[in-house]
Amino acid sequence: MPRHRRLSFVLPLGLTLAVLVAPILADVLHGGGPRLFGYTAADTFYYLVVGRNVGLEGVIGSDGERPSNGFHPLWQAAVSLVYVLRLPGHGTHFDLAWLLTFELVLLGAAV
Repeated sequence: MPRHRRLSFVLPLGLTLAVLVAPILADVLHGGGPRLFGYTAADTFYYLVVGRNVGLEGVIGSDGERPSNGFHPLWQAAVSLVYVLRLPGHGTHFDLAWLLTFELVLLGAAV
């Protein structure tokens, strides 16, 4: 592929990703941990509870005892990675930072 054709593809893609991701990152970096709450939906905390129970209890359920349903399995698996892998900092703002980062990566992949 000639250089000018490659540049005509890469430049718009890079600019699109920058316009989508840069404001969010700037806002979170400027506002600190509490700003992460602004980018998470209310059901995110349901996913975090189930993810914690998957990683720590081995049960896919919100109460840690009985299995539950009503969630997207692939997204639940991604959320559960924080706990299954015992990543340092889980249970703090790290959980929300992990989710926001993963969401931005998926957004970039979708673009």
